Amino acid sequence: MERVDLDIGTAISMEEDAVTTDELMNVVDELTMGPTPAVHVVNNAMRIMAARYPADLVDRPLPPG
Repeated sequence: MERVDLDIGTAISMEEDAVTTDELMNVVDELTMGPTPAVHVVNNAMRIMAARYPADLVDRPLPPG
């Protein structure tokens, strides 16, 4: 995510840049680390957005309802 944010022309290789389904299922099921990939993605997204957008837009919780 960060490489693409820094240079939109960056080539994406699915073999090198993405986890396989088997690897992801192993992390989620066998290692019982389901929340870990989600937290990693959210933390990276927050870091990228915080550098580009005002803090109020990035850090505010979602409105109720």
